[in-house]
Amino acid sequence: MKSFKSIAVAGSHGKTSTSTFLTTLIDLCTKDTSSIVGGIIPRYESNSIIKNSTYLIAEIDESDGTISKYRPYLGIINNIDFDHCDYYLNINELITSLCEFGSNSKILLTNDDCEVSKKNITSDYTWSIKKTNNVDFAMISKKFDPEYTIADYYEKGKVITRLKIPIPGIHNLSNITAAISACRIINIDINCILKNIQSLQLPRKRFDLRGEISGRKIIDDYGHHPNEIKATIELARLFIKKKDNNINRLVIVFQPHRYSRINKFINQFIEELSKADYIIITNIFSAGENELNNINSQIIADKIYKLNKNVKFLDNNYEVAKNFFDLTNRGDLILNMGAGDCHNLWSLLNSK
Repeated sequence: MKSFKSIAVAGSHGKTSTSTFLTTLIDLCTKDTSSIVGGIIPRYESNSIIKNSTYLIAEIDESDGTISKYRPYLGIINNIDFDHCDYYLNINELITSLCEFGSNSKILLTNDDCEVSKKNITSDYTWSIKKTNNVDFAMISKKFDPEYTIADYYEKGKVITRLKIPIPGIHNLSNITAAISACRIINIDINCILKNIQSLQLPRKRFDLRGEISGRKIIDDYGHHPNEIKATIELARLFIKKKDNNINRLVIVFQPHRYSRINKFINQFIEELSKADYIIITNIFSAGENELNNINSQIIADKIYKLNKNVKFLDNNYEVAKNFFDLTNRGDLILNMGAGDCHNLWSLLNSK
């Protein structure tokens, strides 16, 4: 990264999507960027583009504390939400790491809507999707649809234009605002950005429609934190509300990720997962962690049952595929969620 003018995207949620949007816009507008992202960028069918360029966009992971070693030209902090409790004892330790990252960034861009970030980090530029005053960049939604978002774009409190963005979801509106803000900070012409907005796509495994099987739509999503599950369910409900989509029910197949995360946030997981119409829980993907005696997937399912009786525990993807057509119906929207090997389900269903 030291060989480039690096733009580093950090924060608890939305890093991959923001990095993907930013890569797409800067590459289309300048043809002068490399990129290293934590997911597959659809436009390039790769998670990286490395070439002789001025810029390098990099997704920076905070999970192991190494975030403090980066010194980017432009640092971006999407938000701060406690996670990675296998490494951090509490949110204050996470805040300290992100503060170091911010201090090491020559220019820092932060999300003014995140109260934790706003309270703890001083930045050069801010963006918001809730207000237009006292922020540098803003996007205020006018309409949310399962396939697009319409919003007014502002700079320094002044409305610039109304945009139709081909990405749904309020959390994605914030990620796109961050990407546009970063482009403007490095002086990319606004007209070029607006011209290329329609080329934006979500990275793979981020509300990724894999296809349809016997009237059942299947979406892969990387969500593995309660707040990510909450945002994804809200987006999925848009599809169900739109009557001409012929979707009647939201089904979640969830693979818990890391014993430490489930142990720390089990009540929040129960609350968010129970909001689906039917929930299938599979075994915990340990990611190398040792088991905890008081945590397993049957316990998660039992706790969900107290709030929503429509829940079932199945061992693994093979069991889900085996029972898939008995447990699901035509007209179901199925969210296959997690950060482990759960995304093999689509292949297993197609091989049946």
